[in-house]
Amino acid sequence: IKTLKEAGYTFITPNQIDDLEKDRLAIEKPVIISFDDGYEDFYTDVLPIIKKYNVRAVAYVVSGFVDHKNYLTSKQLQAAIDSQLVEIGAHSMHHLALAKIDPVRAKDEVVYSKDYLEKNFGIKVSSFAYPYGSFNSDVERYVQFAGFSNAVTTVEGTNLNIEAEYVLKRIHPGVRVGKDLIEFVEKDGI
Repeated sequence: IKTLKEAGYTFITPNQIDDLEKDRLAIEKPVIISFDDGYEDFYTDVLPIIKKYNVRAVAYVVSGFVDHKNYLTSKQLQAAIDSQLVEIGAHSMHHLALAKIDPVRAKDEVVYSKDYLEKNFGIKVSSFAYPYGSFNSDVERYVQFAGFSNAVTTVEGTNLNIEAEYVLKRIHPGVRVGKDLIEFVEKDGI
């Protein structure tokens, strides 16, 4: 986070993508940092850093795991929401490979994950992350049907123009920091 901030990046969340694309938001170097699954360490480790650097992020939460051991409690999730720095996205109900399960169940996993988060936390959930990066055209349609504005994959890359908002690419920085991270983020061809 420090490296990206010092390199002039502005941290946005997925609900700002549409404004960025339609020139209602002017940012030269936007970046979205995302955290999948909704583990408890998002609250104990990540949230304090986000607050320290005053940056925005998205947490993709597995709705059916809230209040389970090692996952965010309802109280912790509410604290992340209350920080106004964290957008909550859905990551299905039970973290199943959606393209590999019964289509009716896959649709339910998508739809109910959004419903649960919106009803229990009084928020609008506009972004979805495919568990294990597992999706196909049917799953993509379920995400659209559920009312999500966009969805992220595990496909490596950057999104210079949002032409396929339901198959957004992401970069996993791994151990890269400093100059290595910036070169990796900015390299052509990703």
